[in-house]
Amino acid sequence: MAAMSARPVVYLGPSARPEDVLSALPNAVLRPPIARGDLERDRLLRFSVFLIIDGVFAQEDALSPREVVDVLADGGAVIGAASMGALRAADCAPAGAIGIGAIYRLYRRGALSSEDDVAVSFLPDRGAQVLTLSLVSIRFALRRACRRGHVAHAAALQLMRAAGDLHYAQRTWRRIFAAAGMPEMLDTLRTRLDGTDVKTRDARHAARWLARKLRADPDWGDRPRSGPIATTGALRSRPVRSLDGRDCPKLQHRLCLWLLLTGRVNRYLGEGVTAITRGKKANPRAPNPALELARAGLVYGSTVHQLMRLTSELAQSGALEREYPRWSAVLAAAGSDVVPNRVDVARAGAQMARWHGVADWSGLAAKVDETTGLGAAGVADALATGLTEARRQIACGKAARREREEKGRSFNGN
Repeated sequence: MAAMSARPVVYLGPSARPEDVLSALPNAVLRPPIARGDLERDRLLRFSVFLIIDGVFAQEDALSPREVVDVLADGGAVIGAASMGALRAADCAPAGAIGIGAIYRLYRRGALSSEDDVAVSFLPDRGAQVLTLSLVSIRFALRRACRRGHVAHAAALQLMRAAGDLHYAQRTWRRIFAAAGMPEMLDTLRTRLDGTDVKTRDARHAARWLARKLRADPDWGDRPRSGPIATTGALRSRPVRSLDGRDCPKLQHRLCLWLLLTGRVNRYLGEGVTAITRGKKANPRAPNPALELARAGLVYGSTVHQLMRLTSELAQSGALEREYPRWSAVLAAAGSDVVPNRVDVARAGAQMARWHGVADWSGLAAKVDETTGLGAAGVADALATGLTEARRQIACGKAARREREEKGRSFNGN
C-alpha cells in the first residue's frame, strides 16, 4: 500500500500530452479529466498526492471545492495547474491546496474567475484532441503577438472581445477573426499566433515541480489517511453539501457579510448579482456600496432587505458554495493558535484593498470614513472593527498556509 500511495495521480486531458507528464513523473497514474467524486475515490484507494490538470465542465458534474477540502483535511496533497486544477487550487488555497503556474496566479489575483476562462471542446476518444481554444490561451497568444509587434493593441482588444462573446465550443481562430470583422487578417497572423500554449506550459511546469518535490522529500508523498471522508455515500448526493443543514440561513448571512467586508463580493457582480449596485450610478468618489451594505448588516443584522436579496442572489449563482471552503478554512485558522506576522497582516490588508478596488489599506480606511461620515455614533467603529477582524482572519489563513508549506520543505518551488 505504501508503494501505491507514493505514486502521484495525475488527472490529464487536452491541456498536455501524456508524455509531457510521464517524462517528469514516470511512475504517475494517469487518469482522465477529473469529475466529481474522482478525488474522493482515489483517496479512498490510498493514493496520497494528486495533480489536477484537466477536469470536466459542462458534460458531467465538475469537481467541487468541498471535495478538494475534504481530501486535504484527510491528509492528501492536492496540486492544481493549467485548467480546472488551477481554478480549484485558487479556490482551496486557504485550505492547503498548492497552485502552480501563470493561470493559477491569475485566478488567485482575480484576473480570471470562471470555468469559461479555461474551457475547451475536445474529443476524449481521440487522445483528447483539442477542437477549440480557451480564453486564457487566446489572451496569452494575443499579448505575445502585441509585444512582438504583430498585432496592434486595438485589434487585439477587438479579437479578445469577440472571443469572449463566443461559446467555448465555437472558439477557433477562424470564427474569432470573423466575429471581430477582420477575417482577411487570419492568414497573415495565424502562424504568428501559434506557439506553446500557456496551459501546456503550466501543466509541464507542475509535473516538473512535483517531481522535484518528491525527489527532495520522498516522505512527503506518503500521507496516511486521518479518518473517514465525511462526504461520501449519501452525503455526496446532496446538491449543496457545505451550506446545508438547519443553520443554512445563518451561515449564508455570515458568509455574505464576510464577502462584503473583504471585498470578494465584487468578483461576482454582473453574474446575476446586482443587489448592491441596483439603482446606483458609477461614481469613483461615492462611498463603497459593498461597505455601505456591510455597515448596514453589522448594525441591523440579517433583516436588511438589500442584504437578504444579495444573499439570495449569491446563493442562486453558486457564489456562496464556491466561497465557503475559503471562508471556513480562514475561520479555522483564525480560531487556532497560529499567530500571523507583520508580513502576513500586510499581505492580507493589501489583498482586501485590491478586492475593494483601492490602492492599499489606508485607501480602504479612507473609504470607511466616506461610508460612515454621515452615520450614527458607533457605526464607523463597527465597520472599522469588522474590516480589521476580516484582515486578521485572512492573515491567520496566510500564516497557517505558510507554516504548512515550511514544514519539511527543503525548497520553495512555487
